[in-house]
Amino acid sequence: LRKLEGQEADFAAFQAAIEAHREQIGARKVEADKEQVRKEKMELELRQLREVLEERQTALREAAAGIQNSGESISRLEHLLRDERSRTDKKSKERDVLLTKVGKQTAQSEDLAF
Repeated sequence: LRKLEGQEADFAAFQAAIEAHREQIGARKVEADKEQVRKEKMELELRQLREVLEERQTALREAAAGIQNSGESISRLEHLLRDERSRTDKKSKERDVLLTKVGKQTAQSEDLAF
């Protein structure tokens, strides 16, 4: 009878140990589920941040291309302006020469008229 009582006590202790392990497993599962939810949330946030980063990089590349195009346009316009100034200066000198010739011819014709 004592042997049976000892076995029953061992069995009860074994069942208590099993129940304690079940509780530990349950607690670990709850914690693992929480960790999985946190992980999924962080992965979603990371994907969103990567999308924002990609959008910003695209915007920066577009801005850089626009700046480069603007710089090229400025260089082209500066070159055109230099050419136009050169032509204007040349035409101004030609006009001055012609005005001088006209002035001389006018003076000569006035001298001839008197």
